[in-house]
Amino acid sequence: MATVTPELPQFLAEDRNKLLSAAQTIRRLEGELATLRQERDDAKEHADTLERQVEALNSTGSLRHIQYLDEALTRERAETVALRTEVIELREALDQCRASRSNADGARSDVVRTSESDGHEVAVLRSTIADLTESLERERALSKCAADMLNREYVANLTADHKREVAGLRAALLEAREQLDGTRRLLAAHGVARRGSAGAAVFKY
Repeated sequence: MATVTPELPQFLAEDRNKLLSAAQTIRRLEGELATLRQERDDAKEHADTLERQVEALNSTGSLRHIQYLDEALTRERAETVALRTEVIELREALDQCRASRSNADGARSDVVRTSESDGHEVAVLRSTIADLTESLERERALSKCAADMLNREYVANLTADHKREVAGLRAALLEAREQLDGTRRLLAAHGVARRGSAGAAVFKY
């Protein structure tokens, strides 16, 4: 006749708890597996949808058109960078003009009388440069927005607006250069020349 030890009921209880814990773990893993399978099916369906869309774009030529517009935007960005470089050069020329005007403080009295007019022209140039810089910054933001939201109708309209604004920037830049040349001629007419190669200002009395 078998002898039942006192530890047997406790052992059975511990074993039962382990089985219950294992069953809960299995149910949790089954739920995670079902979620992963659903995500896999959704991803496959999304990939199939994208593939169909690409095939549709290829068949209608829209994808090639979008690529062409993207290349056009890249060229426009390069032109924007070139315009920014021209603005920097114009600022340097303006600084040289201001330095020449500063060195002319001891020149003839008629140069002093025309300094207010010169200062107004310089202020106009500075305002023009500020407007150009603001337009360039706005153009950079528009170009980035166009790259992020690339589609045929939006990009086509943006490209047309961009070209018109670039043309306006170029016209404004030419006008600013003409104003700067006029200021230099005015200073030269009053005996103030630009700095020579040795870096010294030249005066006429």
